Amino acid sequence: MTGTIPVLDVTNLILVLDIMRHSIGNCHIPKRGRKGFRNYFCVDKLHSDHMLCAAATQWGLMNITGSTSQGIYYEVTDLGLRVLGMTPEAITKFHKELE
Repeated sequence: MTGTIPVLDVTNLILVLDIMRHSIGNCHIPKRGRKGFRNYFCVDKLHSDHMLCAAATQWGLMNITGSTSQGIYYEVTDLGLRVLGMTPEAITKFHKELE
């Protein structure tokens, strides 16, 4: 990992929220109603999004779930889903849809 973990400020938080929305297919934001199909984000260690995902991990919004030659895989945590506006019931439904 190169660079330093970004501080939690408004700009970085907005960027992390965008990554998190992309990670879940941008489909479970309240009032959208579409069925989910994933919870992952793969990023190359050299890409600028990598440090944002590392920061999101430190903030408890994402977890590392694995890595390949293509990059590191992250998933949005339940806390991250709550930050995106999902209710506990919606989070439970989201997890069931991914099974």
